[in-house]
Amino acid sequence: MAEVDDLDVDINEYNDDFESLISVLFPNTTDLPASYSSYLNEISSYGIDKLSVQPAILEDEYEKILDDTKDLAFNHYRTIIDSADCIEYVYKGVQKIDTEVDLLIDTDLPKLSDNCLSFFEEINIINKEREENLFLVQQQSTIMEFLEIPDLMNICIQRCCYTEALELKEFAEDISQQYPDLELISQINDKVQENSQVLLNILLSELCEKSSLSDTRNLVSYIRRMDIYTEKELKVLFLKCKDEFIDKEIEASMKGKTLFLKLDKMIYNTRSSLRDVLLQYTTIFLKDKQSDVVLNSWILHRINIFLSILKQYLSDITEGRFLMNILTSCMNLGKYLGNSFGIDFRSLLPPIFEKCILDIYTNNLRIATEQFPALLRKYKNLSSYEGLASYNDDEDNVGPPVILVEFPPLAMLTNRLLSNFNDLRKCWPVSLQEPLTSLLSDCLTSNFTQMRQFILSGISKPANQHLYIKFCKVAIEDFLPYILQCFASIYPESKFDIDAVSIAEPLREFNEVNYLK
Repeated sequence: MAEVDDLDVDINEYNDDFESLISVLFPNTTDLPASYSSYLNEISSYGIDKLSVQPAILEDEYEKILDDTKDLAFNHYRTIIDSADCIEYVYKGVQKIDTEVDLLIDTDLPKLSDNCLSFFEEINIINKEREENLFLVQQQSTIMEFLEIPDLMNICIQRCCYTEALELKEFAEDISQQYPDLELISQINDKVQENSQVLLNILLSELCEKSSLSDTRNLVSYIRRMDIYTEKELKVLFLKCKDEFIDKEIEASMKGKTLFLKLDKMIYNTRSSLRDVLLQYTTIFLKDKQSDVVLNSWILHRINIFLSILKQYLSDITEGRFLMNILTSCMNLGKYLGNSFGIDFRSLLPPIFEKCILDIYTNNLRIATEQFPALLRKYKNLSSYEGLASYNDDEDNVGPPVILVEFPPLAMLTNRLLSNFNDLRKCWPVSLQEPLTSLLSDCLTSNFTQMRQFILSGISKPANQHLYIKFCKVAIEDFLPYILQCFASIYPESKFDIDAVSIAEPLREFNEVNYLK
């Protein structure tokens, strides 16, 4: 009893610090329900007697609760079973909901999020397109004008409004540079470039035709404004077009009736065309009149073409008077180009004309030599022409000896040779002195050989013997000296003499008196 009293005393000593005691006995009271705390507060206020009977009270309450539970389970068995089933059903439903929620979080929600983002993006695109469409509606007139640029440019080209067409081209190119990624702009620019090519072809075709200086300057300025060629390329292009123009002019001049008219017109057209082209080129491209390699090369090209055409057609010229006129025209052309533009090609003409002169001279001598035997046979009856002229020994007479009329073959041969000399009298080249002298010597030698055969065929007849002797005398004393005198007048200071003795050698034996010196 004393021990109990001591405990009671000890407990009483700690009544003031109840909370400290509770925390010592039940360190986890903070985690207990609130009813536990109320019960502890209640029993802590009991005395020892009352507190000692609390276990029995609690046991009775426990048994009562257990009996009530059994009674409840017995009387409400079906309800408990249904509650258990309900709990199981609810538990499974909660598990299913939990699984579906997990699936929704892991799979469907990201998809939903992506779809929402896509939806927002589509909404933005639609809004942007709507804004663009609204802007297009507001700018419809401006857009229609821009879409009409290719057609408008084509109309300008057809109406020769080249300045306006180039302005449209430049505007389209500027817009294309500002908006290089717009397909519509690119398509319009492509059509504009196609029209630009058409315009370029038209300008080049007009440049290939005859045009005035102002028109040519405008055409070149249009091409330069298109910014396709460099300055050097533009020069070459200009000269190429003018090359085609000159070729057309020369081709048109070759439609004349006679060869002389063709060449004469060709030279005239070449002169006028070169004059126009050179004047246009120096005015447009050579501001300071400086030398130009492109122009010099082109001029050399044109001169070579002119000389090749001249060579081609001069070979068909058979008359010296025509040749002289052509030579004069060519020399005047070379002089004009030399004085006006420093292009004097006259030094290239002599070899061409010398060949033609030599061909004409050779051909005339050949014809005279080939036809002379026929003349001898045709006029073999010398007695028919005896006495038509008196023997004339006048040394001052500059014309042919009159005695030649009594011998028609000699007279006709003289006329042919004189015609050959007169045909080329204005264009005898000094460089051909030797070959011309040699050709004449060969011709006369052949003629005298033919005369010998003619005399041998008729001198055997005594009745005509004196006529053949006279024929021989006239050939040696009149015909041959006169021809040599005429040829010497062409080359008065000739270094190449014709050997008259050798030429007359075939007839010497038939001459009664030797007049040769």
